[in-house]
Amino acid sequence: MDAAERLHVLHRMLDEKGEDSFLLFAIALEYSQQHRDSEALAYFLRLRQHDPQYTGLYYHLGKLYQRRGQLAEARQTVEEGMQRTRNRDQHAFQELQQLLSELSADQEED
Repeated sequence: MDAAERLHVLHRMLDEKGEDSFLLFAIALEYSQQHRDSEALAYFLRLRQHDPQYTGLYYHLGKLYQRRGQLAEARQTVEEGMQRTRNRDQHAFQELQQLLSELSADQEED
């Protein structure tokens, strides 16, 4: 199944199920992997609005902002994710800590 077919299936499932966190995340990731950043951003933000406790979104949304050169938004997203994962999801928290270090290095280069 190619990327277009995956997106079609995911969108169809979302239409059938309604606002499903996993499907919103999967669609956002698929768009992000295709470098369709505007669409990815829209679905990540939709997911954050629908389910701010979905911790996986913060790392990937932060990376998307980083790729777009939106370092302030990336930092804010990562810090929010760290607050949400602290004492709940140590693995996600550590990934976000590492990304925050990358962002700090990126900002020092500017």
